[in-house]
Amino acid sequence: MLMERSYILRITGFQVGVFILLAFHLSSKAQVPNNTWRDHLSYLQASTIAISSDNVFCAMTTGGMLSYNKQNGEIQKHSKVNGLSDVSISSIAYSPGADLLIIGYKNGNIDLLTQNGLVNMPDIKRKRITGIKTIYQIAVFGTEAFLACGFGIVHLDLEAREVRDSYFFGAGGTPIIVNDVAILNDYIYAATESGIYKADLNAPNLVDFNFWNRLELVPQATENYKFIETFNNQVFAVYTQTDIDRIIRIDSDNSWNSWNPGTGTNIRQLIAGNNYISVINTDDSYQFNSGLELTRQFYIRLGNYLIADTDGRVYAASAITGFSYFRSDDSQVSVKVSNPKYNTTSNIFTQGDHVWIGSGGYRNPYRNGAAYNFYDEKWTSLYSYSTAGLGLIGNFNKFAFHPTKTNHVYASSYRYALYEIENYEIVKTHDLTTVPVFQQGITPEVGVRILGLDIDSRGNLWMVNEYTQDPVFVLRDDSQWEQLQLSSPAFNPQTSWRDLIVTENNQIWILSNRSQVIVLQELSDGSILEKQFSIKNEDGDLLSLSYSLTEDKDGNIWIGTNKGPIIYRASNRIFEDEEVLGFQPKIPRNDGSGLADSLLDYEAINAIAEDGGNRKWIATDTSGVFLVREDGKKPIHQFNTDNSPMISNTVLSVGVQENTGEVFISTDEGLIAFMGQATEGGEDFSDVYVYPNPVRPEYEGDITITGLIKDANVKITDISGNLVYETTSLGGQAIWDGRDFGGDRVQTGVYLVFLTNSDGSKTHITKLVFIH
Repeated sequence: MLMERSYILRITGFQVGVFILLAFHLSSKAQVPNNTWRDHLSYLQASTIAISSDNVFCAMTTGGMLSYNKQNGEIQKHSKVNGLSDVSISSIAYSPGADLLIIGYKNGNIDLLTQNGLVNMPDIKRKRITGIKTIYQIAVFGTEAFLACGFGIVHLDLEAREVRDSYFFGAGGTPIIVNDVAILNDYIYAATESGIYKADLNAPNLVDFNFWNRLELVPQATENYKFIETFNNQVFAVYTQTDIDRIIRIDSDNSWNSWNPGTGTNIRQLIAGNNYISVINTDDSYQFNSGLELTRQFYIRLGNYLIADTDGRVYAASAITGFSYFRSDDSQVSVKVSNPKYNTTSNIFTQGDHVWIGSGGYRNPYRNGAAYNFYDEKWTSLYSYSTAGLGLIGNFNKFAFHPTKTNHVYASSYRYALYEIENYEIVKTHDLTTVPVFQQGITPEVGVRILGLDIDSRGNLWMVNEYTQDPVFVLRDDSQWEQLQLSSPAFNPQTSWRDLIVTENNQIWILSNRSQVIVLQELSDGSILEKQFSIKNEDGDLLSLSYSLTEDKDGNIWIGTNKGPIIYRASNRIFEDEEVLGFQPKIPRNDGSGLADSLLDYEAINAIAEDGGNRKWIATDTSGVFLVREDGKKPIHQFNTDNSPMISNTVLSVGVQENTGEVFISTDEGLIAFMGQATEGGEDFSDVYVYPNPVRPEYEGDITITGLIKDANVKITDISGNLVYETTSLGGQAIWDGRDFGGDRVQTGVYLVFLTNSDGSKTHITKLVFIH
């Protein structure tokens, strides 16, 4: 028996009768509160649906869930970021008797979404169980629910909010994979890996496997059954015979008949509800009435779910097109939010308000992924066959912003080409068929595998190509490609590269995956200086693996290694020094020993990004994301799955939207974001903005003063000139908690905000109103 205490999370703002979690209603990006989270998950790979009296819920194969209000058409996102306890939902079901939604996860976790909040039931997730914990399907029976799991069936008491029992009815009471479960006339049916099992719900002890009987008269009685449903006082079940899915009908006396609805050979789901039964196939879905007559046929590519509502609408979930519904005239309406096409995201590149994100690079070299752009609160995705000029692309990896053209980027797709994208259209393709230099210098077997991409101050585009004898290429004047002949030993076909950046002083830093750095400097006569060195810290210790490369606002080069970050200075002396050593920031132990440890020396660092205050956001492979002081010597925050809404501790990349301070975090489970406190500083105070303003009685969060010059002095006084707060901005933004120096919330009134740049040559005054 699984019996652990359930945990109740009170969700402020939960609407009685409407199952929604907290969600931001944004009129502009500037109004997103600091230190808050939001998700940027796909919401397009829909898997399963549940219907209540007011709402329709659709879970995604990864990430989260959407809810659609049938009365007003409002769409809400639900994820770990805004209330759910976990990620990767595997099944959902609504209980009219208990008036709640049951959410089952792939790891066995359970959420009950009620009118009063969310109840988490981690019993299965935390229990040591032999077998797979995934909750495949859920059958509701009054105020009880039976969960088909990878080890057996779990019985929930929805009123008591607890696990009542667990049923292991494999041979001798061992675990058994249960694919689906159904209930009819006080009998429970289980479609398992070893046939169909049946038990009387009124039996004295269903924990005893002897009360479970396998139906021996059905075809392939000991083989795998995929789905099972009750409809029209019969049990319908799906099994596979010689690669063809077949459906049988089982009567109460356990006799059976074949049902051949003519719907195809690959059944992805069988769903009954509201006087209809639906058969979902790879390309089409079919709906049958109580007489088993075909009433409607729907074209749904890779459909996962189809169910009729009482009002005649039919709701569908597709792995490709997401969540939708069909009206009575067969017109289809998508239920969607703005989001990236897929949850496969990796490298993040930002400039101003634009965020570009790739879909994989060397981690997923053969995936047909996408390029995602976030701008003005909207997502645009460019992916296979959706955009003219792409065709069957490889995944996008690195981006570089054109130095003079607005909304024009260079985007590399691993193995295929370098694309120029302007206003979300492909305007030019650089590949083995269009660039003679590529044809001569890159073998077809390797292809255009660009692992680093950046632009120098003259507008030249530099790139490094993997597994190529002379891997460094330059695009000059937007038209002329050149392959450089360089002498560093690392330039050979065996080297795998990780990144290339151009520094503020036009040095080209190139990083291999095996701790080799090559620095190039192009001189005015066209000759090029070269320096190759191994990554070593100040103690001479070799750091054997390297992953990421970035330059901060002070001209320091940060390299992410398998033992934390290491810092170099991009100076001309680097070509003269016999040995180049980096510096690893030290964190004092503060245990009386006087010793210190290198920053994150136990972690692989996948990416590093600086915010407007030059603080570093560090993406780790196993411990989430860290925010550290600009010199790396003091950790400020660590966000992981235990202490925050982070959806995974494997962080692939991180990037900060310059004008807003929003920190985009790319994980192996999808993309989320944290609203940071630092933005890029401006040249003057012409765009100063304070929000919220006025500060109303119900507001208890921070006040944000944005649009500032970098490192501006900020003084706040009351109308009489008494100083109540002073700080220095983080880049172009300052945060105030609304309290005076004594820690008390300030009184109702008008407050003056005095702003001055670092040398006092530029000043500005604005007003802020508090209402209590």
